[in-house]
Amino acid sequence: MADSIRVTLTPDKLIVQPDGTPVESVITIQNTGAAVDQYAVEVDQLPTTWYSLANTSVALFPQDKEDAKLVLHPPKGGTAKAGTYPFTVTVLSRADPSVTTRVEGSLQIGSVSSFELSISPSKVVGRKGRYTVTMRNGGNADLEVELEGTDGDGDCRYGFEPKQVSVEAGAKATTQLDVRARRFSLVGARKQFDIQVRATPRTGSAKTVNAQFMHTPMFRTWRPIRRVIILLVLLLVIIGAIAAVGGMNGLHNRAQDLNSATCSHLSLFCSGSAAPMSSQPPPTPVGAQQHGAATFVDQFRAFHLAAPKLVGQPLENENTMSQIATQLTTNGLLLFDHKSGHAFLVGHDATVWEFHNNRLQQVR
Repeated sequence: MADSIRVTLTPDKLIVQPDGTPVESVITIQNTGAAVDQYAVEVDQLPTTWYSLANTSVALFPQDKEDAKLVLHPPKGGTAKAGTYPFTVTVLSRADPSVTTRVEGSLQIGSVSSFELSISPSKVVGRKGRYTVTMRNGGNADLEVELEGTDGDGDCRYGFEPKQVSVEAGAKATTQLDVRARRFSLVGARKQFDIQVRATPRTGSAKTVNAQFMHTPMFRTWRPIRRVIILLVLLLVIIGAIAAVGGMNGLHNRAQDLNSATCSHLSLFCSGSAAPMSSQPPPTPVGAQQHGAATFVDQFRAFHLAAPKLVGQPLENENTMSQIATQLTTNGLLLFDHKSGHAFLVGHDATVWEFHNNRLQQVR
């Protein structure tokens, strides 16, 4: 009968700190039966490495009692997770295993905080900064961490994915951070931003890490953009002109349309409308090559001398607008930008060649 065994646990509620000393409780066992008996003592629901039991077997005469010391020593540091752990002390008769008595106890493990924060890489150069933020929880309690990015003057935008992170005890978690400058990202000089990431747990002290973001716009000056625009417009003009005109009979009107379209597309560079074509061709410079009544002059002449087979023969005289000059040839359309000094040939096959400082290169 269970009434033949009386068991008490003193105290039955114990508290231990992760880095503190072990705690003790006393198990008192009394034989309240009429015969001598031997009793086994067991502890359940706790890892065996967390406790030590002085006596695991006790022999008692009727009405005698004996103490068995229970020492609780969970692992130090963050290995044992903070919280309350219930356990059971069971005493059972060796003579009759069906005769048992149980008492309940609890062990509360306090929390210890150990939180680390890091960021990688420490410096990013580009239009956008992408970093990996790592949080390590060396404590024994789960942490809920909120992230925030700052810089001196608030010149950057910070995007965390995610911004609130759960970090389990003894584990680590990562989040991605994208940093973008609030300044113009297309044209401009490089600028360095000193950024700081702050991680604030719900319990414990906040941590900060520093990094650098060297913002680099796509272009340092407007010149490359201007060249790209010119090339795109030239392609649109020549493709549209070739599609609209089907034969040599409309060359004169075709040249006028190309000139007008070029100026309208390059409004950034044209201050006025295209100058009307003269009804009489201009005087032919000495040494200029002729094809019918048309001639090459100035930069177009130098272009032709450098690559006569590529340029072909002139089909009309040069037509000059406020900044852009054009001239049709048997192989395509010549264009010259007075401001940059660059000449282009847009071929019938939609290839584009650039001629500048006596150097010829294909740009498309």
